[in-house]
Amino acid sequence: MEINHKSVYSHVRLIRWITVVFTVTILTFIFTAWFFKAGYESVFGDYNAFELLFIPGIFIMAYAMWITWTKLVKSKSQKRNDTFCLLLLGVFGVWMWMPSKDGIKAQFKRRENPFFGKFD
Repeated sequence: MEINHKSVYSHVRLIRWITVVFTVTILTFIFTAWFFKAGYESVFGDYNAFELLFIPGIFIMAYAMWITWTKLVKSKSQKRNDTFCLLLLGVFGVWMWMPSKDGIKAQFKRRENPFFGKFD
């Protein structure tokens, strides 16, 4: 299966921006709840707006898992480890999982090695 380098870079760039926006949103909720009494009641009151952030977090984790299993060049054991990290740690797991551009280049270079995946 041939994987396009530009496609991988664009997906990782997109999930990086989505994660940044989502993290800023969560931090805004926490800041509001921490420093303002009305903010605390609106975030943790009867209408629990904080729970609404759970659904986008699941979609972000699912997108990260899709990138891991379909786009990134890793062995199956590395893909399983990344999946467990994403499932157990949520958005914090996405921050830990997120590969850099140099890391992606190294994965593609390692893929050209004839012994890649033989010892998994």
